[in-house]
Amino acid sequence: MTLPDLTLKRRRLRAPFRMVTALPSLGLPLFVLVMLFKLALFDRLVHVPYMAMNADDRLVAVGTLALLAFWTLWLPRRGRLLALIALDVLLTALVYADLLYFRYFQDLITIPVLLQAGQVGELGASIHALLSPRDLWFAADWAALLPLGIALLASKRLRGALAGRPAAASRGPGRARRAA
Repeated sequence: MTLPDLTLKRRRLRAPFRMVTALPSLGLPLFVLVMLFKLALFDRLVHVPYMAMNADDRLVAVGTLALLAFWTLWLPRRGRLLALIALDVLLTALVYADLLYFRYFQDLITIPVLLQAGQVGELGASIHALLSPRDLWFAADWAALLPLGIALLASKRLRGALAGRPAAASRGPGRARRAA
């Protein structure tokens, strides 16, 4: 085989992984799209009369999501992905709690009700009656996001352990590296 053939083979092997390397730059738009899907799913499952999500509502949702997540653009790539994963989990939990609350009380959740979240454990059996298999769609993205987040968290520690160095977090603040 000639040298150009080898480089072409290498490019073909790397092609599926280009999306993975582009993921940090696509993080915020993907976050907004996933959350828009979840909001549309919430709208379908709630069926509030005269309150269907239209194009204007989607535009407001995009603006709100961008406002909630814009600060992640100032983080390094790895930190940005971890912050967007954390935001996704937090907002999904909030939207899902709102869905369960609506199924029981036929009303949307309010801030004072959110502050009483500690009393949820007492409702155990009645909450199970409100769950539906369709609700799994709210956590469908977690199957990819949570392993990615764990890999991002472990990658620096894993690289340090393989190189025989302690992880950066275990050195502590203000401690300088010693020259060997």
